[in-house]
Amino acid sequence: MNAVNTDKKIESLQVLRALAFLGIYLSHTGMRFSWSNLSVSIFFILSGFLLSYKYNDWNEKYGVVKSIGFSFQRIKKIYGLHIATMILTLIPLILFKIENTISLIVKTMLNVLLLQTWVPIITINVSINGVAWFLSVMTFHYFCFPAIVHWLKGIYNTKKLIIVSIVIWSSMLLTALCFIDFRGIDGKFFTYLTKFCPIFRLGDFSIGCIWGRILKINAERWGKNTLSKAKASICECVIFAATIGMVIIGKSSHTSTVMKWIWNPTSIYLIFSVILVVIFFLKGGVITEWITQRRMLVYLGNISGEMFLIHYVVLFYFQGIQNRLLHDTIQLSVLCKILIMIIELIITIICTWLWKFAVKWLRNLREI
Repeated sequence: MNAVNTDKKIESLQVLRALAFLGIYLSHTGMRFSWSNLSVSIFFILSGFLLSYKYNDWNEKYGVVKSIGFSFQRIKKIYGLHIATMILTLIPLILFKIENTISLIVKTMLNVLLLQTWVPIITINVSINGVAWFLSVMTFHYFCFPAIVHWLKGIYNTKKLIIVSIVIWSSMLLTALCFIDFRGIDGKFFTYLTKFCPIFRLGDFSIGCIWGRILKINAERWGKNTLSKAKASICECVIFAATIGMVIIGKSSHTSTVMKWIWNPTSIYLIFSVILVVIFFLKGGVITEWITQRRMLVYLGNISGEMFLIHYVVLFYFQGIQNRLLHDTIQLSVLCKILIMIIELIITIICTWLWKFAVKWLRNLREI
């Protein structure tokens, strides 16, 4: 089983984090095959999983003040970069008057306060640096975490924990069903609810917390009694094949109410996210063992938090330059698109290096 030190990052899960980031990155570059919905759910599951695993024996009292403090401590690590990327995105929006001034002021205020996902309007949820919506949702989840971990402390039975996670998932599916026809089948509220709504996505986070506790209390037993490498490898092949199939089906155009309900941006992906987190954590088969030994993926996972915010800005500028140079008159070949995508990724990594260097330099300057 994966050796765990709560003071260090779990490398196998960092690889999964890197793969999740790449799924979002490919989606934002316009690639036909990507797994952004799965990636977002993985990020939510991983956040809850790792916090629950680390703070499993947390005995501190919780309340509104404590919860605000916990959320603040977690989000402040990335908040500076959030503001920096937001400003970089605002500059061309203001200079070229791309958006209405009043609208831009409102969106800016909501983004600064990380409240944009509490407004059920998708154009506000993904405004300015669009991916910052994830920070908005996570701010609320961090606030809820002390209460969640306090509640989970009283449950030691693995079967009960699994049942609770199934009940939460079922409740999410039922809630999605209740709103499927709100403002019509193509109503944007359904997408908002199942993708951006902080309360709805608390389901992903809570289930991640539950499975973090399950793995924590079963770490020793599951480590000794896991499947043989051959059986674990077969299971991994089946899981990866099923995941790819699920992503392909999920990207198809669904017109019926039933299919739209089943393949919402959250529910089905959540199941596969949990499974992937567990198998990457246990790392018992040949596939996960090989993937988790790729040092580049481990590195990308370690900087994925910063890359997540930075890549959207890089793509935003590249798209603006491309539009001005080509004027939609030249169709780029697939090879050119791939080359541009690689260049954008390299620039994103370089910008991440620069940001980390700047943060380290400022920290050292403050200590002098």
